[in-house]
Amino acid sequence: MNKRNYIKELLLKVDSKEYSAFKEFFDLYYNSVMQVALLFCTNEDAEEVTNDVFLQIWDRDIQLHTKNNLNNFLFVITKNKCLNVLRKKKINVTNIETILNDYQTLATPFEDLIFREIEEKINQAIENLPPKCKEAYMLVKVDGLKTREAAQKLSISEKTVEKHTRNAKKALWATLKRYQYNWY
Repeated sequence: MNKRNYIKELLLKVDSKEYSAFKEFFDLYYNSVMQVALLFCTNEDAEEVTNDVFLQIWDRDIQLHTKNNLNNFLFVITKNKCLNVLRKKKINVTNIETILNDYQTLATPFEDLIFREIEEKINQAIENLPPKCKEAYMLVKVDGLKTREAAQKLSISEKTVEKHTRNAKKALWATLKRYQYNWY
């Protein structure tokens, strides 16, 4: 049986609420959903979002087998749950939504490869930040610490942490913008 038919049969079983099929589906897609969630959320929030995605699929009558592009469907619900988490934390998500809406239209493996390349460039941009700037950004944006907590941990002022995270975000957005224009 080829992979496409295997997935179709699996999705039909998941839609029929077969627990063993759902477990298999969960095992197959957990890492992909988690990777998307980690693009936006701290590790803790990403785990919660990932679990919520699978709970939503199990609890609701979604009919996965009718989805034309399962990866895109999983990406969209994961993205939406992440944006909800960010909104609850009062984080501005407008720019993130714009870029992600552009990504949603990507369907080909080539474009998926481009997205992964951009992700790699962003990770490189983070690595190339000045040490204190990188450290402050990672504590606040990746680890989810409050500015005050990061300032205490780094033994610097809150204003300095804010300046470092602002500079880091500017560098990362510059990287995103540079690659976004090459997509089309």
